[in-house]
Amino acid sequence: MSFGPSLEGAQAPGRGWRRDPALLLVIALFLGPGRVAGAGALPGEGAAVVRTAEQLPLEPLFAQARAAVAALSPGSSAGHLCAGSLNFFLTRTSAGPEVGVTAMEISALETVLFNHPLANVVVLLTGGAADAEVFDSYLREGYCVVAAPLSFDWLLRVLVQAEPELAPHASRLASLTSDRRAAPFLLNAGVLALQVLHGGVSLSMDSLLLNPFDSLLPGPLSLDNTAMFLERVLGAEDVAPPDVLEAEDFERSWWPRSHTDRADGRTTVCGDHLCPRSLPAGCPLGKQILNAWLYTLLSENAVPSPDAAPTRLYKEYVKSRPPQGVTGTATSSTGCEAVTLPVWVFVEPHFPDGWRYYGRRGPEGEAEDRPQYHSQLYSARAHRESSDWSLVRSLKLVLPLDYGPPSARNVMPRSVVDLARRLLSLRSVESGNGVHFGSPRAKSGRALRTPADALDLLDNSMAESLGVGQPAKLSREAALPGEVGGFRTFRDVRVVGVGSCPGKILSRVGVVVTAGKGVAFFCRAAVRPEASGGGSAAVRSSSGEDFQAFSACGEALVTDPERFDFSGSPALVNAAISLLAFGPMSGLGRHAGEERRLSDEELETHFGKVDLELFDESCSEATSTAATASAQLEALLDDVEEQITVVAHSASRCELLERLGLSFRAIYKRLPVLVSCECDEEAAGCDQPSSRRHPSIPEMTVLDVPYDFGLSRGKRLLAESAATEFILVLDDDFVRSPLSCLECMLWHMRSRFHSLTLPFDMLGFPILEDERNFGAFRGKLRATSGRLFLEPMVSEATADGCSRVGIHPMAFLARTARLRSFKFRDDLKVGEHEQFFYANQYLGLQAAVCFDSTFPHFRVQMKDSYKKRRERMQELMTKEFTKIGFPSMMYLLHKYDTLSGADHAEFISKDVPPWHISDDTCGPQPEPPAEFAMFFAMVFSSADARGSQFRSLLRGAEAEDQPSSVWLPKLAAISSTRWAFFLPEEATLQAGIAAEEEEYGDLVFMPSDQKGGGTAGGPSAQQLRFAVAFLRRFQFRWLLVSQQDAFVNPGALIASISSLEQAAGTAAQRVTLGGWRPTTGGGEGSRWLAPEFFAMTQDVYHLLASHRVARWLRTDFEGGNGMATALNAWLAPLELQRAELPGVYTGREKAECPADAAVLHPVEVNQLLLLSDASQQGPPCEVVRNAGLDLGQNSIS
Repeated sequence: MSFGPSLEGAQAPGRGWRRDPALLLVIALFLGPGRVAGAGALPGEGAAVVRTAEQLPLEPLFAQARAAVAALSPGSSAGHLCAGSLNFFLTRTSAGPEVGVTAMEISALETVLFNHPLANVVVLLTGGAADAEVFDSYLREGYCVVAAPLSFDWLLRVLVQAEPELAPHASRLASLTSDRRAAPFLLNAGVLALQVLHGGVSLSMDSLLLNPFDSLLPGPLSLDNTAMFLERVLGAEDVAPPDVLEAEDFERSWWPRSHTDRADGRTTVCGDHLCPRSLPAGCPLGKQILNAWLYTLLSENAVPSPDAAPTRLYKEYVKSRPPQGVTGTATSSTGCEAVTLPVWVFVEPHFPDGWRYYGRRGPEGEAEDRPQYHSQLYSARAHRESSDWSLVRSLKLVLPLDYGPPSARNVMPRSVVDLARRLLSLRSVESGNGVHFGSPRAKSGRALRTPADALDLLDNSMAESLGVGQPAKLSREAALPGEVGGFRTFRDVRVVGVGSCPGKILSRVGVVVTAGKGVAFFCRAAVRPEASGGGSAAVRSSSGEDFQAFSACGEALVTDPERFDFSGSPALVNAAISLLAFGPMSGLGRHAGEERRLSDEELETHFGKVDLELFDESCSEATSTAATASAQLEALLDDVEEQITVVAHSASRCELLERLGLSFRAIYKRLPVLVSCECDEEAAGCDQPSSRRHPSIPEMTVLDVPYDFGLSRGKRLLAESAATEFILVLDDDFVRSPLSCLECMLWHMRSRFHSLTLPFDMLGFPILEDERNFGAFRGKLRATSGRLFLEPMVSEATADGCSRVGIHPMAFLARTARLRSFKFRDDLKVGEHEQFFYANQYLGLQAAVCFDSTFPHFRVQMKDSYKKRRERMQELMTKEFTKIGFPSMMYLLHKYDTLSGADHAEFISKDVPPWHISDDTCGPQPEPPAEFAMFFAMVFSSADARGSQFRSLLRGAEAEDQPSSVWLPKLAAISSTRWAFFLPEEATLQAGIAAEEEEYGDLVFMPSDQKGGGTAGGPSAQQLRFAVAFLRRFQFRWLLVSQQDAFVNPGALIASISSLEQAAGTAAQRVTLGGWRPTTGGGEGSRWLAPEFFAMTQDVYHLLASHRVARWLRTDFEGGNGMATALNAWLAPLELQRAELPGVYTGREKAECPADAAVLHPVEVNQLLLLSDASQQGPPCEVVRNAGLDLGQNSIS
């Protein structure tokens, strides 16, 4: 390869580069003082920057890591550390602290180690130095984590090593480091060069890895032989570049998908370093992409588009391979295969079902529901917490963390981001696990993470906080059998936390796993089931880290297949556990015709116990043999291949049935497949159904049925012909995929969460492709005024992620006997779906949807014969719906708001009375994010050092371990109290604030004060409205609102509140307590409330915070847009008790301190502490004066 003549001095216009706000921060860090010249520039021409292999990037880093571990424990073996495993390159893509990493970046790192315990993680820090102690803590646990603070000198040396012919042009590249348009490109090219040299996965540290990175790869492939890229779908306004992915490129790929699940002609291969990608070492495709990028940069004086070369080269690749899809065989002649991942492997900012507790997403909802407007990932969706987490954990790969501004990224308890950070954390470093609004800190020390932890976190009974006893213990059903079940179970079993031994020594733990009822364990050849399903070929398609883990897992079972017993570093133990599985037991299913509910004793036979014990063996002087931690799981023992039959009916496209059968055979060799195929219209001798074996697919039976047999008749015939207890009913254009889990679905059918009350008859699943295109076809059926309405409501959401519904798509797992008893209308050509669910409510049909499994709807282009059928649909629907008693059907696939002008107009245009649409009062209120509390304190604070000191005192931080006398911790000691400090979102850029948020978790970031209404003494009206709406879902008796620099006498406050409560007899209502001042005009409503400190009962607060009211609260006032004006304007028209808190003094000057002071504002930090201590002995101002102390020092005038 030649890069052509020297291009010294030429300008790079940066054509094709799209600026990203996060990347601008990266550039600023790169090009800070001292970076452009000197340290960042290469010394001279090519030969001066070429290094020998021993001096090049990763090997010295890994060698240093192994040496550090050896020094901790001389003579110990750490042979697995940083050796022969998969590399992960984690790149900082937004602003970070000057030293170390943020809590979110630690979370990103730990999700990688959680899913890939033996991975070599290289943290590429831009703009900051590494904190050695942070990364050394991982080395002590056996995890290979090294940091490489990036400089352009280091990156350019990597580029020269990957492409030696670049050496003569090193000075030219060095000169580009001062070009802000070229800097992101050089970072991207440097990371790609690392992947070309060493192989590995690149990820942004602004994202969390939810599952093993290779979990979606087709069976014959592995990360050792396959390049993986993410697809990028062009925006509506984007002009398509010359090279885009067309239909042929998708259809000839390793992962062909439905034409409705891709964007033909509008998709590129993302080459940006913000998009995850993986390359095997030396992959020719990676070398060609790097070559093309650098050639464009140097020969055309332009920063190349990151997508152009990957897209063009990938198109050439797919054209060179046969169109064999996922059933093909990996070749070795090209050096590596290539796969593109659809963009939906990322968690979308909003769930595709379009559901919101109130109304639907739109610009009008931003003001009072900012977190839900920008994304639904930081604040849990009401009554969807468990199903959302189940879907995200099971069916997604990457969780981005950069949706919306900082004020929309406040992590609320049980949100998707919160659950990902907690459940996928190793807790090897204490960060990001602080208090939530004053709730207790998570305990530290060694522990066992299990799948049951998610059930506990999602069970929000709050029995303890309400004083009605301890919450009921949930069933520990969380272990599933077989290859797929082993992956779903043991991906969540991990040794977490740090040991209790003193000193910096190498950690060693032991784990013992046993099971009763003769259950035998085995080791899967690879973590992902697709590789394990290939028998002996699975070993060849496994990655390097799988080989190490497989050896360790085999060693643990070598003496007894019923006992897993292994000791080693936490990393190696976790890797071995990742491959663990147990076999199902035969003979537990019932006959297909047996229809009755199982008793508790009968259900017990379908479950066994799996016991886990953890032993911390790090301390050499430890003599105790007791387990450090233990856990017990309930394990499903059923064999899905004995108890489930896959059934499907096809008309005019029976060739799809073979595709369906083959997709199941990739994993399940014995699973029965039973399909019905309608004969051609002209076919002779096809008057009655006849059965035949499929000629090439084992255990697959085909029922040939007459033309126009009908979907309902076909499904009824299949149900009557099946011999197993359950049948999986699919359409002919469905397939099994890595996201499918029959074991999960069978568990939900057996689970005591549901089977002891009303067992599910039919269990649906999210059809992701259809939801992205059309909405979620599931919910409640309701008949009103001759219309049948489908509304997106669910009920009885449980911790396992399941919800009961009235209707779901006609793809489901069913109890065969119950399905046979339900009535099908064979005379209906269409509309049979709605009629089936509505009419069979009479027979007690129990339907539900669970979100941990899906089967892709692989739609195909319609043939003429099938199109002819579809063209009859509209005519038939009008005729057929009359037969079932309804002239029309209304599909409300999204949540509507009857008071929305846009929704109201839509209803009228469709001749639908708006009052026939269910409003948002239906069903229970959202569960609160934190435990119920007597008090919740909303404290407005500042981001400066003064604010930090106030927050420290208000949290109760005092010397000598004495109880705090400051009002907030004093209140927390007396009664249940939660709190949050509200800061402007600009504070997130300060390293000190980030560290504080990591430690305490009680900071909430407000939107910027765009209108400038706020003052130095308080927030603006817009910020107050944000804070009011933010706490909408919290439950408390009293809301306390305070400025940080307000002194409050806790005794006086509690006395006033107690008096109000006693006067009310039960609980105070419609009360706002504070310093009320009369204003001109007189009257109760004209009194002015001092905003520096006040309290209100929950009914007053929730009125202001309600969705109906919050959006209408004014924030623009002629007299100023500060908090005081807005607060009093909002309260003025309300009929409420304006209770006086005696002794409220605001606007305080110098030494002013009245004897009856209950609230003083403003005060300094030392004054707050002094007055608080004095309040313990009597009226604080009198105590201070009698002691001869001076409050005037450092006061604010």
